[in-house]
Amino acid sequence: MQHKHGGNEITLEFPGGYMSDDKDKSASRVVTLPPENVPHMALCDTCEGAATMERLPRKIYTYEFKLEAVRLVESGQRVAEAARTLGVVEQTLSNWIKAHKAGKLVANGRGSKLTAEQIEIRHLRAENVRLKMERDILGKAAAYFSRSQK
Repeated sequence: MQHKHGGNEITLEFPGGYMSDDKDKSASRVVTLPPENVPHMALCDTCEGAATMERLPRKIYTYEFKLEAVRLVESGQRVAEAARTLGVVEQTLSNWIKAHKAGKLVANGRGSKLTAEQIEIRHLRAENVRLKMERDILGKAAAYFSRSQK
């Protein structure tokens, strides 16, 4: 589908066979609409102000989290409810259930199984670095203010 816009209207050109009711599959169809009826940003990536789609970072879940999510559903909770409670997409939870039944449930899709302890160690190391940096900044600030009072 291509589009052109000029002033008060947007023209959409659909290739032959694009519309389900096309009798002649080789003929293209042209539709002209007022701009308020067309989500312009969804159509146009070359026009000024067009929105660009950025890829969101992929969330990583631990093996234990996925296993507990599967157990939640196996204990009787509906998939939709469990997914909403856990903050995951329903299809993702369904995929975890299928993988668990097949014996192929892994931590993050790359085959590595990060344990909760490994993740906690990562968080603690990052916190340790942050706290050391804060300590150094506070020490420098204390030295600066003690000099200015003399």
